[in-house]
Amino acid sequence: MHEAAKEILSGCGSDLCLDLRFMTRAVLSLERVLEDGRERPACDGHRIIIDPETVISNYRKDPNIVTRMIAHLTLHCLLGHGTPEDEYGSLAQDMIVEYVLDSLDTPHITVSGRDDRMYSCEKYFKRAGGPVPELIAEELRSASQWQIGDLHRMFSHDDHGIRPDGTDPEWEELSKQAMVEVEGFSKNLADRTDGLMSILRIRNRRRYDYRS
Repeated sequence: MHEAAKEILSGCGSDLCLDLRFMTRAVLSLERVLEDGRERPACDGHRIIIDPETVISNYRKDPNIVTRMIAHLTLHCLLGHGTPEDEYGSLAQDMIVEYVLDSLDTPHITVSGRDDRMYSCEKYFKRAGGPVPELIAEELRSASQWQIGDLHRMFSHDDHGIRPDGTDPEWEELSKQAMVEVEGFSKNLADRTDGLMSILRIRNRRRYDYRS
């Protein structure tokens, strides 16, 4: 089982790099570690840690689920998402990451439910004043528990408990490199990288209050 899971992760990592070249350095910097019984995938800034059964079962459902999970975990690091204070901060981070992936909508990361996720994200981004985790978390705190549960089902797929610090210098550098490479990448995807560029600018310039 471990060997099959390793091959799947390797192939999906390669597919991700083909789809999103600006993420190649970040993806290759992360070791993929299999851990039996891990409930949810996680990333500590050096390793993606995932249960082999999860890899295989998701791959059988749709190979893109595995590729997207690698992208999701990597983007958290590129966007400087440290360990959140509470479930609202955690959910806000996941919404931002999934919005970026749905906006890019490339062949190997596309999964079902895109329209519903995009609608929910844009609604909360508008209320918050921008795609900023802290601001979105504040809006989520006023939502009903039914709404929060529904959003968790759409967006929350990984464990945020072992994240690197949001100011990790290695990931700050990788983020800056990615932003430069996105500018070239955007020529092939028209305006689909606009959201990612604005979020990377927030991360790199530390401009957290977009209401002013």
